[in-house]
Amino acid sequence: GQAFPVQIEQSITQASGTAMLVATVQRVNGEAQSEQEWVETDELMTNAKVNALLQNCAANGGRSEVISTAAGNLNTCVLQMAGDESQGTYWIADVPFGLAKAREVAHDGSFTFEATIAHMGHGN
Repeated sequence: GQAFPVQIEQSITQASGTAMLVATVQRVNGEAQSEQEWVETDELMTNAKVNALLQNCAANGGRSEVISTAAGNLNTCVLQMAGDESQGTYWIADVPFGLAKAREVAHDGSFTFEATIAHMGHGN
């Protein structure tokens, strides 16, 4: 299959009660698509959830691994998850939104998706 660069930026732009407005900008071959979605705070990967997962990785069905990314070397908990249409591997780390790397492969081989964190920053 063909590989092409994709850049995804996520930020929390607003908070209201028990929900956060998460803005996502996805750039593919220079073209940007934006969306915003209200997400309940208990659904977000918080620092506390990430730290608990990293400290108890094996007990949560994962394995510890250090990965090298453009954002630096990161201690991660690697988790495998299977869905109806694909098998995924996720590297959870102490980074914004908790996801340092993801790889999904369709069960039928029709697609592979891989993303790795490139930058960590704070919004203005």
